[in-house]
Amino acid sequence: MERKIRKVRGTDAVALQANALHQDFLAAARRTLQIGVKIGGLLALKKEGLAHGEWLPWCAANLAFGARTATNYMRLWSHRAELKSAKVADLAGAYRYLEAEGSSRRTALVPARAIAADDRLIATLRPALAKMSLMHRLRFAARIAAGG
Repeated sequence: MERKIRKVRGTDAVALQANALHQDFLAAARRTLQIGVKIGGLLALKKEGLAHGEWLPWCAANLAFGARTATNYMRLWSHRAELKSAKVADLAGAYRYLEAEGSSRRTALVPARAIAADDRLIATLRPALAKMSLMHRLRFAARIAAGG
């Protein structure tokens, strides 16, 4: 989902900075989804290489997040083509898309009410997020993705 950059008239420093930060925020959201897909690919490869019953112990011993979050990342990986063709641009959009697609298969990634709560939280925190560094925004998005 490409966003068109509107032309801004004038040289108001606050507007220029706010618009630049807004573009950074949108880029960070897209990058967060890309990172989530990559994590899912790594984890899917690792899981394939483990014997039956070794996955959960490996997750507990090696990951800074739980097996459920690992499964969410792997779902992003396994549905990456669908997400790309649907032009999903961010992690929240990916969760909504997979939840809607999964409802008929009964494999929802995140309950819709949790996504709505996350969307409300992000809307409330958006001014504070604009002041955060890119790394902090990515960490914040990762915590939301992990359900924490």
